Amino acid sequence: MLDKNDLQQIRIILKEEVSESSDGLREDMKDLETGLRGKMQSLETGLRDEIRSVETGLRGEIKSLEATLKAEIQTSARQLSTEIGDFITDNVLPQIEEKADKTDIDRLERKIDIINTNVIRHETDIKLIKSHIGLTAE
Repeated sequence: MLDKNDLQQIRIILKEEVSESSDGLREDMKDLETGLRGKMQSLETGLRDEIRSVETGLRGEIKSLEATLKAEIQTSARQLSTEIGDFITDNVLPQIEEKADKTDIDRLERKIDIINTNVIRHETDIKLIKSHIGLTAE
């Protein structure tokens, strides 16, 4: 049978084993923690790089879309001016030539003045729109 001395020695041995195991576990935990920190920093750096890359791509896409929009606005403005000029040439001027009556001429001249005023307003509106979206006025 075991006496008190034997039990005391077993306790001491168990205490030492538990202490050694505990120290080993602490070291293992510290190593794991250090490894995880390193991996987290690596992932964080990778994510930052990816975000910068996406931002750069989006900036390029936005510039491209702005250039396309600018070209389309300029084309539309030219087309509108051409259509207004063609309308006046094809419809208004022939009517003026047909009508020799002074009242008709006055009425048509007022219409032309209104059209010119609208054209000027539209040109001003186009310039305002261009300035708001960052395009240079032509």
